[in-house]
Amino acid sequence: MANKEFYFKRNIDGTSDAFQGRDLSFDKEVGRYQIMAQHYRNHPSRFTEENKKNLEKVFLRLLFIIKKDVPIKTEKSCLSILNYLSTKLDFKID
Repeated sequence: MANKEFYFKRNIDGTSDAFQGRDLSFDKEVGRYQIMAQHYRNHPSRFTEENKKNLEKVFLRLLFIIKKDVPIKTEKSCLSILNYLSTKLDFKID
């Protein structure tokens, strides 16, 4: 059976009645990080030492976000970005 994602209507403050207690405020931020990671996948020559510091900050921010009670879709996105960044930044994840 295929895994299907369901999208629920959100309230003005960003919460959703369907995800009671789940923090949805990180969705847009994780989406931006996902686009940024995809950019470096498509253009590896643009990955420079200058960008490395910013990506280290993104890596730490994603570690912070994943510790929060976020929906599974956001968590999966965080994990895929963390996996990519760990290989680019030579971090070891066990």
